[in-house]
Amino acid sequence: MASWAQFTGEAPDLAERVHARFTANLHQVLATLRPDGSPRLSGIEIHFHADELWLGSMPGSAKGRDLARDPRFALHSAPLEEDLQRGDATLDGTVERLEDLAVWRAITAHLDGPEPGELTGELYRLDLERASLVHVEGNRLVVESWSPGHGPVRAERS
Repeated sequence: MASWAQFTGEAPDLAERVHARFTANLHQVLATLRPDGSPRLSGIEIHFHADELWLGSMPGSAKGRDLARDPRFALHSAPLEEDLQRGDATLDGTVERLEDLAVWRAITAHLDGPEPGELTGELYRLDLERASLVHVEGNRLVVESWSPGHGPVRAERS
């Protein structure tokens, strides 16, 4: 597994474009595993802070229970445009739950609303196993991917 910082260090161009996809829209789609092993899709907001990627959930949420039981996730950028010129990004990996109020405050400092006096939700740092960006170039579908310790890989299909 790798941090966001390792991804940007090993594949800076791809990481920059993946970051652009995840910051183009406020909402993303998170996939977790239900107790029976079937997938659960949830809307989520993610945050980049201190060279890490973070997500939060409300206390007792289904996605939080899923992640506590099995920390694996898939995160999808959910692009709004149909032509995929800017791409469609996905990240796979595991989460680590943190209970650090200072980190929570730093991550949420730019959000509207009162500053949290206590950690009332769940905060997770994402460890990456894989990142990918699918986009269209002319009449070709391009898939670029990365995994820790390996440089970016590019595949094209017409």
